Amino acid sequence: MAAKTRTTLEDFLALPESKPYLELMDGEVIEKAMPNDAHGELYAELTYLLKKHQRENPNFRVRGEVRHIDRETGWVFLPDIAVTLDARLAGERTNPVEVVPDFAIEILSPDDRPGMLT
Repeated sequence: MAAKTRTTLEDFLALPESKPYLELMDGEVIEKAMPNDAHGELYAELTYLLKKHQRENPNFRVRGEVRHIDRETGWVFLPDIAVTLDARLAGERTNPVEVVPDFAIEILSPDDRPGMLT
């Protein structure tokens, strides 16, 4: 089950990287569930299809399991797959990425709560 702790965005960003990975939503620290075999297979298939499309239409970037931050909402999240138009990235290479993806894919694990996704 996910561990829950409340914190500020600044305090969360000061935490060292750890596994399992942590996310921050509405001041709540959320532990990401460890992926299982089915998760890995679905992740590989979706990434393959998106990367294949990207080769044919190279105007977006596909990232896997990269931390993003939305300072407006105070969220720090690590989607399984994130897709962002190149025009919005403007060469950004920060970590965490400070450009919210155009769409993100989160592959639910049995311990995930669908209500936490937006």
